[in-house]
Amino acid sequence: MNPSVNEIRRRQNPDTFKQEVAWFAKGFRQPKTRLEKSASTIDAFQTMIWDKPGDDILPTFGLTPDELSRLAASGTRGWLANDHVTWVLSELNTMQQDTLLLCPNAVVNITNEMARKRKIFNFGMVKRLVLPLNVGKENGQTFIGTMNKSGNHWVLVVVEIRPFKRILYCDTLAWKPPSNIVDVVNSYISHIPRIGKYDDTHLFLAHQPVATSRFGHMCDWRCRNYPLQTCSDICGVIVLIIAALAALDRPLFQFLIGPSEKNQVSLQRPSQHAHFLRRIIMCWFAESRIEISYVLLHHDWRDNVRTESDHSSCLRRDTSSSTRKKLKLS
Repeated sequence: MNPSVNEIRRRQNPDTFKQEVAWFAKGFRQPKTRLEKSASTIDAFQTMIWDKPGDDILPTFGLTPDELSRLAASGTRGWLANDHVTWVLSELNTMQQDTLLLCPNAVVNITNEMARKRKIFNFGMVKRLVLPLNVGKENGQTFIGTMNKSGNHWVLVVVEIRPFKRILYCDTLAWKPPSNIVDVVNSYISHIPRIGKYDDTHLFLAHQPVATSRFGHMCDWRCRNYPLQTCSDICGVIVLIIAALAALDRPLFQFLIGPSEKNQVSLQRPSQHAHFLRRIIMCWFAESRIEISYVLLHHDWRDNVRTESDHSSCLRRDTSSSTRKKLKLS
């Protein structure tokens, strides 16, 4: 590690730097997955955010170290931006051909964007669109964030195209969907041949807003297994992880959008596992690839679905060498 560059980072954002060191030092719950994250990968991520000036651009991602460091934060500083989302989606789009992933908030011209995607996808074979969507709430109504009016929450819109048509609106806060959500879907679907328009009869909600009050959401018989959050900053992270499942692992994704069950898996409680989930995204950036095995449960997970009282998760301390080193320096 270059001490001079590190010193520049420390001088630029000393308070934020200390908060990040403290964040990495916290214990976290590690659910049993097919592949565990290595300490060296977390070290590599820390190098990315700490060993360059905060306003430098990391060309691979189009993000600055300061922007990338939002993954190691909570509260409003932990909110993800469009650039975090679009990099993950672009990687997923190169890994398969069934699922086309787009972030409408980052699309300037839909016609041009779909023309670019047509060069890498056979639109006649695409089975679904997956649209991470930034939204906000004003006067009780949900709106889609724009350049002039940004939102403060991420949701996932899954548009099934083949073999049947369906729009599944997935929101970890169970807000009402934007009134123009079907129009937004049609603005993309119109570029896919022989599908036709969607209407309100195609729209299904992962969680029913009528079951949501100021005390939180209580699922009823119409709700799905889709995650619910109890914090203010995990929505973007869980949206990216489930978008990856939609593209790369249909069995677990189908469970999460399936009928509500009493038993649960760790992904359904993202606030409880926030530090673990954020580390998954860190590893994707540090390795410049989407390793879905960091998310996937063991092969027999469906026969051994964990319950709320299960203690198969263990509490871990961060073991990355950079965190130990930084703790001594802070």
